[in-house]
Amino acid sequence: MQFAGYDVATAEDGQAAINRAVLLSPAVILLDLAMPTMSGFETAEHLKADQRTRTIPIIAVTALGGREWEEKARRAGCQDFLVKPVSRQVLLRAVRRALE
Repeated sequence: MQFAGYDVATAEDGQAAINRAVLLSPAVILLDLAMPTMSGFETAEHLKADQRTRTIPIIAVTALGGREWEEKARRAGCQDFLVKPVSRQVLLRAVRRALE
């Protein structure tokens, strides 16, 4: 699948996201924080603890708005935090920043 010229892979939950990240080594990860089985916070912590995925930038994209959620996401390893609904322009700008 593609979005705005980028190849996109998806995962249905946190563990699947970790497995896909190890397998595909993406340039950036867009991560929902409220997911089944394993939260996005836990997923980010696992990704940052794993030598194979720790350098991949993670952007939290979530409906959990508020400073406390953003701080928690950053502590878990997310470098950016976007609150849904997110416009295409804002999302692409965040992806470009992460890729710099």
